[in-house]
Amino acid sequence: MLKKNKNRFADLTWNEIIEWAGKRIASRGRSYQQNGHVSHLAESNDGALIAWVNGTRRYATKVFIYAQSGLLGSKCSCPYEFNCKHGVATVLEYQKQLEMRGNIPEVRQNDERLRILRTDEYYDELFGGEKTRSNTDLQDLTAYLKPKKMKQLSELLLEFADLYPDVKRELMDRMELESGSAVEMVKRLSRDISNLDTSHYYDPYEDEYPDVDINDVTRRLAELLKTGHADEVLAIGEELIAVSNNLVMNSLEDAQYITESYPVIAAALDQSSMDHVDKLEWVTDVELKDEYNLCHEITEYVKREHGKTNWSKLADRLLKRLDTFEIPDGKADYKREHFTDMIMLTLKKAERGDEAITLAKTEAGLNYSYARLVEMLIERKEYDKAETWIIKGLDHIVKKGIGGAHILREHLKKIRSYQNDWPKSAAYSVNEFILSPSERNYSACRESAVKADIWPQTRKYLLAYLESGILPWEKSDWPLPDTVLPRPAGNDRKKFPVVDVLIDVAISDNEPDRVLYWYDRKTENRSGFFYGNNSRIAEAVLSYAPERAASIWKRMAEAQIDKVNASAYETAARYLLKARQILTRENKLEDWNLYYKALKRTHKRKTRLMEELSMRVE
Repeated sequence: MLKKNKNRFADLTWNEIIEWAGKRIASRGRSYQQNGHVSHLAESNDGALIAWVNGTRRYATKVFIYAQSGLLGSKCSCPYEFNCKHGVATVLEYQKQLEMRGNIPEVRQNDERLRILRTDEYYDELFGGEKTRSNTDLQDLTAYLKPKKMKQLSELLLEFADLYPDVKRELMDRMELESGSAVEMVKRLSRDISNLDTSHYYDPYEDEYPDVDINDVTRRLAELLKTGHADEVLAIGEELIAVSNNLVMNSLEDAQYITESYPVIAAALDQSSMDHVDKLEWVTDVELKDEYNLCHEITEYVKREHGKTNWSKLADRLLKRLDTFEIPDGKADYKREHFTDMIMLTLKKAERGDEAITLAKTEAGLNYSYARLVEMLIERKEYDKAETWIIKGLDHIVKKGIGGAHILREHLKKIRSYQNDWPKSAAYSVNEFILSPSERNYSACRESAVKADIWPQTRKYLLAYLESGILPWEKSDWPLPDTVLPRPAGNDRKKFPVVDVLIDVAISDNEPDRVLYWYDRKTENRSGFFYGNNSRIAEAVLSYAPERAASIWKRMAEAQIDKVNASAYETAARYLLKARQILTRENKLEDWNLYYKALKRTHKRKTRLMEELSMRVE
C-alpha cells in the first residue's frame, strides 16, 4: 500500500512503481519519460495527474490514488487503458517537474483530456470525475435522428464517413457482409494483422516496438463469425497465432494481448465447414506451433470426446507426415519429438497403444528420446524392458554427448521403488548425490534409506563425503548394494568440504549448531564471502541462537547498504527491522540502539537510506 501523506506521487519509490505496473511496463514508462514523451502535465482538483503522452499516437493519461485503499491507478486512452507505461511516464515526469519547478499547474475544467478520459459512468463514479450523461445522450440522439428522412440520414452518414476513416471502414464492412461476401474485409483484416507483427518493425522515435491494438480486430472477427464466415475466421486465426508467436520474442505482454481474440477463433472451429478429422488436424497443428502455451482456449477442442475412429484417422495422417521430417543427425530434434508426442497421444486415444510403443522405440534410436519410451514402459509396468532400454539409452547418449542421462538414472531408481527394493533405490540416489551434491539429492537418499532402515549409517558416510571427498563405498561397512550402473568416481570439480551443501543439509536436518559451525567456516575462509541464502540461516538458528540470527541480519543489511541504490536500501531496512525485533525480544534493546546510532552516523550522507530507515525501522 502506498504512503498516505501530503505529496503521495512525489514520495513514490521506484520499487513501488514496479510493484504497481510490473518491471517491464515500468521500464518502458521510464524510457518514455526520459525521451521527453510527456507534455502539458497538470494536476486536477481531486489530486490526480493529467498529461499528454506521445506514443504510437498522442494519448490522454490520468494517474490517481484510490481514495479507500491508497493504491495507485491510472486511466489512459491507449489500447491498454489501465496501469500502462504512459501512466508510469506521467508519474516520473511529475517527480522531475516538482523537483525542477516546485509546482504543477492545475488542469482547466474544459481540458480535452478530461473529456477523452470520461468514458463511462462507472469510471467517473469510481475516480471522482464529473458524471457523464451516456444514457441521456443516447436518448437525445434518438430524438434528434428519428424525425429525419432517409436522405438526410444518408447524407449525415456519408459526411461522417468522409470525416472519420473508422466510420467509413465500418460501413464498408457492413455493406460487404450484408451482400454475402467477405473478401475485402478479410483482406483488410489480414493487412491489419500483418501490421500487428512488430517482430520486423522498430520505431526509433519511441525507442521500442509499437503498441498492439487487437480490440478492433476481435470485433470484426466476431462480425464475420456472426454472419456465417467461420472458415474465414479460422484462416485469419492462423495468421494471428503466427503473429503472437513472433511477438513473444519481443513482448510477451503484447502476445498475450492478441490472445483476447482466441475465444472467437475457438467458436469458429465448431461452426467451420471442415469435417471432424480436419478439425482435429487443424487444432493439432495449432498446438504444434504453440511453443508458449498461448492457444489453450483453442486447443481445448482436443480434450472433447471425438471417438476412436476419428482419432485413428488422424493418427494415420500424422504418421504419413512424419515421413517428411529429416532424420536427426547427431543431436536431438525437439520439433520432431514434439510431433511424435502428438502422434503417440493420438494412437493411444485410438486404442493403438502397441503402435505407439513401436514408434517410441524407433524414435529412441533416431532422436535420442529414450526417456519417453522408458516412461511409457513403466506406465505399462514392463519394468524389465524399461531397465533394458535405460541401460541401452545411457550408453548411446553418453557416447554422443547428448543430455538427459540423469533422467534415465532417476527412472532406474523409480523402478526399484515400485518394486519396493529400497536398498537399491537408495543406492541410485546416493550415486546422484555423489555426482551432484545438493540438499535435494540428500533428501532423496534419506527417503529411500529410511524405508530400507539403513539411514543413520548411510547419512554418516554422505556427510563424510561432503567434508572430505572420501567416497562412501570405500568404507568396509557401507550398507548399500551395487547397482547395474558403474559407481561414479566422485566430483573432481568440487572442493572439500562442500560448505554450502553442508549448511543446507544441517538446515534440513534441523541441526542449528551444525548450521552455525559451517557458516562460520565459510565466512572465515572466504574473507566475508557469504552463503547464498543467509536469511535462511538466520531463520534456522533463530530459536537456538537469537543473537547470532540478529547478527546475520545486520551483516546482510550492511552488504545491501554498500550497493548504494534505492532498492538495496529498502531491502537493508527490512533486514534491520528483523534484527531489531529479535534483540528487543531478547532484552538487548540497549545493544540495538548503540549499533543503530553508529550505523546512521556512518551513513548519514545517504539521504535516501535515512528515509527508508525512518519509515521502516524506527
